[in-house]
Amino acid sequence: MERSARSFFFTALFLFLSVFSPTASASPAPNPELEAVLRKIETRHYRWIAIRADVLFFFAGSGNSSTMCGGELLYQRLDERMMLVCADTQKNLAFVFRTFDNRFDLYLPGQNTVYHGSIFDLEDSPDIESHLKARDLYRALKPMTVDPRRTRIERTNSLVTSLDVYSQKDATGTLVRKLYLTPEGDVRGEIYYGTNGRSVTEIQRYDFKEFRGRSGTYDSIIFPKKITIVSPETQKGSALFFTKVTAQDTIDPLEFLLRIPPGTQEVFLEEKALRPKPLKAADAPAPVVQAMPVYLATPLKKPARKTTPPVVQKKKEAAPPKVPTPAPAPAVQTPVKADAPSKETGETPQNVQAPAEQPSGTDDQTTLDPSVDPSLEMGKQ
Repeated sequence: MERSARSFFFTALFLFLSVFSPTASASPAPNPELEAVLRKIETRHYRWIAIRADVLFFFAGSGNSSTMCGGELLYQRLDERMMLVCADTQKNLAFVFRTFDNRFDLYLPGQNTVYHGSIFDLEDSPDIESHLKARDLYRALKPMTVDPRRTRIERTNSLVTSLDVYSQKDATGTLVRKLYLTPEGDVRGEIYYGTNGRSVTEIQRYDFKEFRGRSGTYDSIIFPKKITIVSPETQKGSALFFTKVTAQDTIDPLEFLLRIPPGTQEVFLEEKALRPKPLKAADAPAPVVQAMPVYLATPLKKPARKTTPPVVQKKKEAAPPKVPTPAPAPAVQTPVKADAPSKETGETPQNVQAPAEQPSGTDDQTTLDPSVDPSLEMGKQ
């Protein structure tokens, strides 16, 4: 009885706290209208996982200059993997742009250079004159997901519905994004705002078309025939025309391989300030050769300390030859021939004055030449 009473008491207490707790009452109530709009966006724009498309790419600058190229686009939206190969009107390769999540590779044959780095390095690098911004391409090919906790619906009329996405929950803070929708759920336009409240990217989608082809549980996909990307700050824009779009469940990773010819210069944007020399393939061996003596110099100091005693012994062995100063050989040989007959007869010859002058000098007495010693000369005879 006591156990059942206790269990009943704790159960009632748990139910009371879960129902009347401040956190439960403060949770925002779901917005059925917003959920219905987000469901339409998901149904219209997320039927496919990967696409393969034939595209025409137009670049427009502030000086009324424009460039066009055409090629193939491979895009897998789940891991943000993209490969865009574009050639000019003369069928010459203009560029190859590859991305994987927040990493990119941009190959420019005209510069014989391939750039590597993050998509943010590409946007902030003044050395690359490129209209390609991977983040804008990600946003343009499909609308990014919308957090309902930070979104508010605005409807001007029955045909145009807009969603305002804010930086904080409960649709508070600064406005970071605005979406314009059709009644069917197609996102016709998007505006992304910066921290200063000004628009940084404007995306427009035109002529949504149904492309037949099996994609998951759908028999077709909905995709625009034209997408424009405009940057109000830089006064630059791009336009993509899709002539053919094919939905795919996945794309073989081998199709995303970037093949560049040998001798192409590689530039790593995030490491360019730290190591500029390795950017050229011809300069790569030079730093390695110069660095080897620097690293080998430190280990060589230890053997030098261990062999210190042998070095001292070599100095002692070399010391005796330095004490005597030998006289020149021609000056010593002349008096030797005069002394030899004086030792045999015991008499002092008259021409001994030349050797008699030699004892007065100490250099000749300390000579190591054996021909100067008379005893050795007597033994020879």
